[in-house]
Amino acid sequence: VQGTFDCPGNVGWFASGCEVVSNQYGIYVGQRIDETDALQYALDSSFRELHFPTKPFYITAPLLLSREKRLVLHGSDMKLSMEQTGVGMMNNTIIFSDKDITLLSVAVSESYQNAVTIEGGSFDVSLCKNFTQNCIEVHADEAGQRIWGLTINTSVKGAYGSTTGCGICINHIENRQLTTDLAYITCVRINSRVSNFGIGIRAMNYRPTEYHNWCTDLRIDGSISNCPCAIDTNVEDADLRATLQAGYY
Repeated sequence: VQGTFDCPGNVGWFASGCEVVSNQYGIYVGQRIDETDALQYALDSSFRELHFPTKPFYITAPLLLSREKRLVLHGSDMKLSMEQTGVGMMNNTIIFSDKDITLLSVAVSESYQNAVTIEGGSFDVSLCKNFTQNCIEVHADEAGQRIWGLTINTSVKGAYGSTTGCGICINHIENRQLTTDLAYITCVRINSRVSNFGIGIRAMNYRPTEYHNWCTDLRIDGSISNCPCAIDTNVEDADLRATLQAGYY
């Protein structure tokens, strides 16, 4: 699929997804097809909105979102995920991996007004038993990277008992080299179900001087469970409303 489009795109035009198998032992993912390249091609396309089918998509390398885009992963963010019920697998879009990798890295250049939206579905690294990365991470660490309007409403799931790794990480690198072009992420809205990470959600503001990168206007809702540290942030104008549940290890 090539060209310039004004309509929503269908990820099914780029990637087929894994087969969901049902038998007397339950419902599970059949043969894993590595669709990293196909999904990356979809993210690089000119579609401003991408709809994902209700299938599991297996990747082995991080996906990079470098353009303003709305990702619609069908299925509720409150549905249970891969290791819990087969019903969740049948009704959800799931992007998953058994590798110690970031599933989605968002690094959009200068943009304004609801630049990035991730809606529904699940991002799942529960098959990686020693996860040390950020499952979803959003960058503002290079000059000119400005995201105005970031919405993340999805399910992010790690391995049960994990004490490392982070579910959603916003602006995790301090850049002291910025001198003229500022980098920032503002109007951040997270309403997600995050479970089984060392840190559930991390959002950092590096603004001791005028030219550091920063994160502002942060609101966190949803639920965070089984994370030794639920929320780690130094954002001054943060509105934290998430439901927290302690984990047992």
